[in-house]
Amino acid sequence: MSALALATAADETTAPLPAMRDDLHVQRVGAYRDGAPRFRIHDPLRNRYFELGLIEVELLAQWRPGATAVELADVVSQQYDSYVDPQDVLVLRNFLIQHQLIDGSAGAGYLMLRDMFRRRGQQHWLLWLLHSYLFFRIPLVRPDAWLVRMLPYARSLVAWPCRIALLAVALLTPVMVAREWTEYTASLAGLFTFNGLLASAVAAFFAKILHELGHAFVARHHGVRVPVMGVAFLVLWPVFYTDTSDSWKLADHRARFRIAAAGIATELAIALVCLLLWTVTPPGGLRTALFFLSTTSILITLSINASPFMRFDGYFLLSDALDFPNLHERSGALARWWMRRGLWGLDLPAPEVHSRRMSVFLIVFAYITWAYRAVVFAGIAVLVYFAFFKLLGILLMAVEVAWFLVRPVWSEAHAVWKLRALLKPRWLRVAALAALVLGALTLFAWSGESRAPALLLAKEETRLYAPAPARVAAVPVQAGQVVQPGQVLLQLEAPDLVYRARANAVRIDRVRGELSRIPASDRQRESALVLQEEMAQALSEQQAIDSELGLLTLRAGAGGKVVDMPADLAPGRWVSPRQLLGRLVDPRQSQVRAWVSETQVRRLAVGDAVAFVPRQLERAILRGKVVRIDATGSRVLPHQLLEGRHGGDLAATQDAKGEWMLRETLYQVDVQGVDLPATPMVQGGRLVISTGPWSAISAATRQLLTVLVRESGF
Repeated sequence: MSALALATAADETTAPLPAMRDDLHVQRVGAYRDGAPRFRIHDPLRNRYFELGLIEVELLAQWRPGATAVELADVVSQQYDSYVDPQDVLVLRNFLIQHQLIDGSAGAGYLMLRDMFRRRGQQHWLLWLLHSYLFFRIPLVRPDAWLVRMLPYARSLVAWPCRIALLAVALLTPVMVAREWTEYTASLAGLFTFNGLLASAVAAFFAKILHELGHAFVARHHGVRVPVMGVAFLVLWPVFYTDTSDSWKLADHRARFRIAAAGIATELAIALVCLLLWTVTPPGGLRTALFFLSTTSILITLSINASPFMRFDGYFLLSDALDFPNLHERSGALARWWMRRGLWGLDLPAPEVHSRRMSVFLIVFAYITWAYRAVVFAGIAVLVYFAFFKLLGILLMAVEVAWFLVRPVWSEAHAVWKLRALLKPRWLRVAALAALVLGALTLFAWSGESRAPALLLAKEETRLYAPAPARVAAVPVQAGQVVQPGQVLLQLEAPDLVYRARANAVRIDRVRGELSRIPASDRQRESALVLQEEMAQALSEQQAIDSELGLLTLRAGAGGKVVDMPADLAPGRWVSPRQLLGRLVDPRQSQVRAWVSETQVRRLAVGDAVAFVPRQLERAILRGKVVRIDATGSRVLPHQLLEGRHGGDLAATQDAKGEWMLRETLYQVDVQGVDLPATPMVQGGRLVISTGPWSAISAATRQLLTVLVRESGF
């Protein structure tokens, strides 16, 4: 250490200590896992709690304004017969200054707070804007008095009769949903439409209000004051919050666990009740509202709130269950220590000492948390890019990546660099880790196979549709019947065409009669020309009507088997041109037809070997070769069996014209093989495409260049 640094450290230890605020409360709140007492200091002005160790409590007990760090360390060392370093006093003093826990009315405390605020005032306005953009809160209501009045009613909702009723609902709901499972899964596809997303947002709004009320009522039940409820914005995304900071004064960590679990329990209870009511409610607006409320509550609770890797309810549940406050920070510090020691040979004491089992859990938990957050923050970065116009989207995406992904890595690299004199790098481990990361990225970029939705169907088939809105006159064949070429499959009738034919026949007879009565004079021959023109028009129209009437007789163009004919297709029923009336297939030959993405189609070529995996696991895997690849793609859903409501892998939405549109362009691929079984029925499955490393790298490179070119224009 230089002479200047030694002089500065000496000045710090001999400087007078500031006075503490009189309104602070130091409370004992149980004990640590090793039995040592735990203390917290409460700041009532900001309603914040700070964890204290035993040494800090001993220093605060002997704290004297105007004394120096050396004097206070000597007093505590003599009283407790253990050495206290003056630097520990300075660390505590800086902590008190940083969190504004000292008296700043006059003296040394005023000067220290003034210097701190001056340093904060030098913060660049861009950094202030960044912090405000990433997170800020807006308090809305002060509900404590209202919660006290409503608490008896809330307690009645969790009394034993209600608990027994909720248990019965929990046991009955899965049974009832199983009976409606087909309709339930079909309704799930509606979540991804515009109206579904809007309804989900409304349902989430009400569910989150009840979620926060669950936290608030349970906190008030345990005597915890709830000063404010409001909305917080995480990267401009609104999230309701309830201030239950006073729960830190509770010595029983199980009470804090119940407060943290109240929101999830409330949402799950609402979801169960709404789901049960959905199964017994007739179709209509109420049934739709119950579906969205139940489904939204379940999905958000399980995917977001229950996760312990972000600072949501799941994190506080795990922290309180383990009675381990500041779980993320403490586990992260232990994981960084372990990494520095294992990779760089940095021989420093661990930040905390735990049992081997607990240490392993904390280190693994920290690494999983980092990986989880990296994926989440990368997704948020992409989301904000597409949520705003391009220039602002690029800026916000860069902010997300720099702050949440680059900054932690840079901070760790900077911390290790400052300790470079103590490093003893273990290059073999570093190389092994680098190889493992690169290998994982390579495997991720080059999956040995990719899959696409596919159907096994007959090679030759004819779909039967009505040429126009018509009525069934006769059904001479049945489903499953084998027919011959030219055989009548379906006889339709159109009353409007019959009426037009009769009216046109009357017109033809009238014109013929007038022509037969016209004498052969020059003047009357001019009228004959007009009548002959009208006769030609009538005959032409009659020919067109006869042609349309002929189309109403559906005949087999080739021999085959009739399948997929509706069971209710009977004489007298009206049918539309969009309704499938059946298929005529040749059951002797079949093929696989798949629909691949733009990335997959670049990896395919005619003659490539592929495999078809049926949805029914008991069926054998079929192998074949690609015989045709479409040069142009389409976003129209090619077959209803491929859509999610029917068990497929594609998500489609209905446009204004009634057509089902996909989110991406797909290319049709036909596959044939010697072992494809003859089948008249359409079977769903997936096409497995084997890919090599070079094709994967080439496809990934082309995709990257395509995205860069597409997004480079403003």
